[in-house]
Amino acid sequence: MSSQKRQGKLVQWKADRGFGFVKDEHNGQEIFIHITAFQSLKIPPQIGDSLTFHIANDRKRRLKVENVHFQANRSFLQRALITAYCCPQLWTAIGH
Repeated sequence: MSSQKRQGKLVQWKADRGFGFVKDEHNGQEIFIHITAFQSLKIPPQIGDSLTFHIANDRKRRLKVENVHFQANRSFLQRALITAYCCPQLWTAIGH
């Protein structure tokens, strides 16, 4: 749909199911996001994270975000502490 890079915030996240919704800053629309849309995911996404992304259509022509990157809205140390506490398996898997 759109090759233009957008910005938004993660407003809903279901960690157990690997999906949620991003609110697009451009038009306020909430758009589906899947865990596989993240380009680099060493630390789990959290509600309130600022993201950059592109908008596309899925197989059923519904909107989704893809090519997602975190913006620097939390320090690495804060994200690392959250990961170590909330997701010890992920913390171990990334070599800490």
